[in-house]
Amino acid sequence: MQRNTKLGFTLIELLVVIAIIAILAAILFPVFAKAREKARQISCLSNLKQLGLGMMQYTQDSDESFPRSNCPPDRDNWAQVIYPYVKSTNVYKCPDNPDAGKFDSVNHWTAQPNPTWMGQTNWQPGSQAIPASYGMSNFIGAFELNGGHALSQASINAPASKILLAERYGSNNGSNTPGCNQPPANQDGMGWTDWDQNNPSAQYSYRCELYVPHTKQCNFLFTDGHARAMRPVNTTGVNGQPNMWGCMNGSITNTQYPTACTNGDVNGDNPDPTQTAAMQALENASPG
Repeated sequence: MQRNTKLGFTLIELLVVIAIIAILAAILFPVFAKAREKARQISCLSNLKQLGLGMMQYTQDSDESFPRSNCPPDRDNWAQVIYPYVKSTNVYKCPDNPDAGKFDSVNHWTAQPNPTWMGQTNWQPGSQAIPASYGMSNFIGAFELNGGHALSQASINAPASKILLAERYGSNNGSNTPGCNQPPANQDGMGWTDWDQNNPSAQYSYRCELYVPHTKQCNFLFTDGHARAMRPVNTTGVNGQPNMWGCMNGSITNTQYPTACTNGDVNGDNPDPTQTAAMQALENASPG
């Protein structure tokens, strides 16, 4: 007589299989998440490289002068004047920036009730509204610092070590960084001489403006046109490197650095301990 037997898993075997799957998921999910983040970082870096090409083409057509970063209402900002060379607003959007998706199909910022210079207010009629994932160094393009005009390529002593564009927030800073409660600033420029404050409530503090989404790193474009990812603290003149922003209010001026350091001078390499502390605090608050 043939016995009819049913094959199946015992409870212990099922629990072992479930435990193995859970262990594999715990190992692989963070790997997948890091891979996705790395892909977004590379995409963002590619954006900056394309913006760099637009900047270089603009300077070649403009007597080797960079565009102005933050401009009065009758003028375009840097992002708008290089748009004819870039020809896509998507290049201005970092996929890791939560504000990038707040730019709607009719060229209006939806990030806040009062759109700013990268959006629809204070830009010349007929010019292209631009998402605000990136900001230009005011040391190079601010008319307030440079006598009403931007700097030329020839006026920058070490173009491979001076920041031209960096990632930044596009809307209310307080909604992005814990402890920051400043209202939205103009979103086209960054790097004022007083942006070296470690106080999260201070206006124009790096801690509230610079965006560091890529596992403690930020993508930067330099004035020679190359782009790379760096820890923000390494841009402030530490470990024998130059200060890649220029001369801040708190830059060291002692005998170790005999070259005069004038506030707002992009060629100033002197370290700024207060700025370094602010950048470190920003890194500590960033994801990853």
